[in-house]
Amino acid sequence: MDNQEIFSCFLSQKKEQMKIEKESPYYVGGEWEDIVKNSLPNLQKIIDYNFQDFFTIDHVAGPTEFIRHPYLSDRFSKYIKEDSVICEIGGGIGGVCYCILSNYNPSKQIKYILFDIPEVLFMASCFLNLKLGEEYNIYCYDGEATKFDFKKVLEDHDLILLPHYLIEQMPKNTLNCFINTGSFCEMSKEACKNYFSKILNASKPSSTYCFEFRKKEELVAHTEVSPLKNEVYVDPLLYECSHERGCNLKRISKQSSLSEPSYWEAIYEN
Repeated sequence: MDNQEIFSCFLSQKKEQMKIEKESPYYVGGEWEDIVKNSLPNLQKIIDYNFQDFFTIDHVAGPTEFIRHPYLSDRFSKYIKEDSVICEIGGGIGGVCYCILSNYNPSKQIKYILFDIPEVLFMASCFLNLKLGEEYNIYCYDGEATKFDFKKVLEDHDLILLPHYLIEQMPKNTLNCFINTGSFCEMSKEACKNYFSKILNASKPSSTYCFEFRKKEELVAHTEVSPLKNEVYVDPLLYECSHERGCNLKRISKQSSLSEPSYWEAIYEN
C-alpha cells in the first residue's frame, strides 16, 4: 500500500469522525483540535515522502523519540509473550510498534493493533508501511464500517491500524498486552477511563498493561485535565476501572523512565 492509498483511508476515516458528537469520548476538540490543525506536518508532504529516514519530516518525531522508542520497547518486551496480541492506544508515529516488531518478534507470531486519531494514524500508517510493509501483512482501515469484521481482520493480518473510535468494536478476549506511552496524559480522565474500560473488556486473563506517564516528581491527582499539560495520577483510575469489571489489577513495576527524566513508567497485570 502506497502513501496515496493510505491517504484515501485517512479521508474515509475523517468522514466517519465528523459524525462523532461532542458528548462522545471519541470527539477530538479543545487543544488537540488546534494541534491537529496547526502543528501536525503537511499531509501532502508525507504522501510525497519516499526516502528511507521518515523521521526527518518536521514535527513527525522529535530527537527524544530516537531514545524513547527503543528504550521503551526493550523495557516492555520483557512482558510480551512470543504469540502476544498487543494493543496500543496513541502510538504516535508508531515507533514503539516498529521497535517491538523489528527487534523482539523473531518467530513473527506477535500481532499488533494500533489505535490513534486519523491524522496521527495517517503518519503511523505511512511510516510503518515504509518500514515493515515487506515483512508484515498490514491492515489500514478504509472507512467501510459496515464491512469491518474485527476478528477476521485480526486473523488475516499482523499489524492492524485503526482510528480511535473503532475500539468500541474490539471483541472480548482479544489481547494479552496493552501499551500506552504518554497519550493518556493528553486526555481527560473520562476519556482515559473509557479507553481503559474497553481494554479491560478485550483483555485475556493474565494480561499485562505497560504505561509511560509524564510526571516530574510525586504523583499528583488532578480533577480537571488540560491536554498536554496533565500530570496524571493514573493508579486510582486504573484500579477503579478494574474493580468495576471484577479484575484484580496489580502494579508489578514502577520506575522513572531513563529515556526522559520527566517521565515515569509503570507495568500492571491482572
